[in-house]
Amino acid sequence: DFGLVVPHTPEFCKPGNRTGTAAYMAPELLRRKKTDQRLDIFSYAITCFEMYTQEFPWPGIQTMEASRQRINTPPRDIRELASGIHEKIAQTIMKGLETEPNDRWQSISEMLQQFINAETAIKKDSLKKENTSQKKTVKKKKKRTKKKESEETQTSDEDDVFDQFISEVTQEANDEERKAKSVRKKKTRKKKKKKSKRKRSTKGD
Repeated sequence: DFGLVVPHTPEFCKPGNRTGTAAYMAPELLRRKKTDQRLDIFSYAITCFEMYTQEFPWPGIQTMEASRQRINTPPRDIRELASGIHEKIAQTIMKGLETEPNDRWQSISEMLQQFINAETAIKKDSLKKENTSQKKTVKKKKKRTKKKESEETQTSDEDDVFDQFISEVTQEANDEERKAKSVRKKKTRKKKKKKSKRKRSTKGD
């Protein structure tokens, strides 16, 4: 609540002060204990929790009385309400919701750095998934290429066998044709010899 912003000085951080919106108030503020910048970390963590889940860490805490009752009750785990949240982001938010200030992030810059680290981790995970996906795609392409090459090789082998068969059949046909021509030539020569003998015999008579 920016309308409740006060200077970070001992005068305004002393015990007894309790102003704010019930659902976002830190336990030490509800107990009227001494406060510092860590109460803002608690409130910010609740806001982050809402952003990811559209719910409060503690249901039904809109009143001051309800907020006081949840002081000793642990918050719901953000992972249960936002299953897709990255682990590092979940850890950062949940630490900001710790009841004891000493267990929380000690400064907003420290919490911000954790979010930056989480963003870096998310990008790395995304790149890993992308690389894995690309590798799978490359493997599939290689398999398809090998299969295609195998089919082409098989087809090529079949073509070679067929060509060889045609060549052999053609060769046999040519051999048969040459034999037939040779036989016809022999018959022709025999006929010519017979005719020549007949002519000589006729002249002799």
